[in-house]
Amino acid sequence: MIDEIVVPKSWIIAIFRDILTLNYGKGLRKDKRDDKGDFAVFGSSGVVGYHSNCLLNHPCLIIGRKGSIGKIFKSITPCWPIDTTYYLTPPKQIDLDFLFHLFNSLGFDRMDKSTAIPGLNRDDVYKRTIILPPLNEQRRIVAKIEKLFTKLDAGMDLLKDLKVQVKRYRQAVLKSAFTGELTREWREEQLKDPNSLLNKEPASSLVVKIRKKREELEKNQKIKVRKEKLLSPIDILKLSKLPECWKWVQIGEICKVVSGKTPKGINKINNNNGLPFFKVADMNRAENRIYMRKAGIYLNVRQIKELKPKVVKRKTVIFPKRGGAIATNKIRIINKDSAFDLNIMGVCPLIFPDKYFFYLISSVNLITLSDGSNVPQINHHDIEPLVIPFAPLSEQKVIIEEIDKHFSIADELEKFIDQSIKQGKKLRQSILKKAFEGKLVPQDPNDEPASVLLKKIKAEKAKREAEEKSRRKKSKRK
Repeated sequence: MIDEIVVPKSWIIAIFRDILTLNYGKGLRKDKRDDKGDFAVFGSSGVVGYHSNCLLNHPCLIIGRKGSIGKIFKSITPCWPIDTTYYLTPPKQIDLDFLFHLFNSLGFDRMDKSTAIPGLNRDDVYKRTIILPPLNEQRRIVAKIEKLFTKLDAGMDLLKDLKVQVKRYRQAVLKSAFTGELTREWREEQLKDPNSLLNKEPASSLVVKIRKKREELEKNQKIKVRKEKLLSPIDILKLSKLPECWKWVQIGEICKVVSGKTPKGINKINNNNGLPFFKVADMNRAENRIYMRKAGIYLNVRQIKELKPKVVKRKTVIFPKRGGAIATNKIRIINKDSAFDLNIMGVCPLIFPDKYFFYLISSVNLITLSDGSNVPQINHHDIEPLVIPFAPLSEQKVIIEEIDKHFSIADELEKFIDQSIKQGKKLRQSILKKAFEGKLVPQDPNDEPASVLLKKIKAEKAKREAEEKSRRKKSKRK
């Protein structure tokens, strides 16, 4: 807390309300704005548009008041803060950039006391204490902070770029895997041996086995199989060449595609165990970003009987089928019999490993399969005809091992990057802490002490308030 800081002799600690005034922004609806204007319109989350007129014609700070509370923004050009914000124009004895950095260290975003929409109470802010160094020292502090932040930002940008490169590396590994390049050397050695599994059981043989398995399941009625529409023939000439013993197939040939169901009353259930019922939000809690770990809802035997959810077998690969969640490409594997809601689709591989299909579908940008509407959606007719490269079973296992190995390296690198980004954020706060304890730059005994600044600030504030009071009185008389 700033109250506990022992500041240098030339500094002072003041109460916020004694030296600074928070003003309410003025509403400006989106339909009333002229977006071709030059003046930024600030909301609680930053610039939300532009307008041809400005509310303020001088530099200021904007603080989020409703919604994204406590966020601090600086405008050095005329602007318009709307009614979800406070704005502040510091007196000439306080450097604007100094105040910007100081506010970012005070944790206004943690001062919300509301129960509905987050809000920042002005009276709570007014009770806070503010440290005030001499004006020249304020400027030295700003120069030092910005020098350090420039170096820190360059490092953070490098880390973020590296994180993007790791993502691209993953995609490159998947592309290499499903073009056959990742296992090319292994395959070439295996094909030299006429007794190898690769020679004895090519992908075409596996597809035949899968078809027989499906027929058997239908015949014995062990699972409820949806009658598939006849899939259109694959035009081999339009597809790239696959490795020897691989085969182009459609998902509907080798997998069972299922959609979820949301039974009425499901959201009122709060059991801790039973049949897992997954929602899209639960997919964020997957273990190692592969296997579903914990559901938000579990169904007991009675509830399963009453609600009749769609129960799917373990090893089903699931992904979002509606809305913006499709673009996230969240793909997971169910590791026990489960159910899921209507916003999720599942694909159950038959005979071949679920992890092979998991990695394969992860290489597809699912949003490109959606219907392109305002609320994008993927259906059976988008997934079942999708043509995919299908390797022999023995090679699928090697592909999984190779992807796992490469992804393990990527995971470790990503973990290091995330830790470094987290340390960078802590370092930023550490720099601010030192700055406002008087430990970042040396003090100059020739600086005019902050106590003198404080007297000037209070005198000017009292003068402005008196003038404002007088103006209001004259206005009432008229």
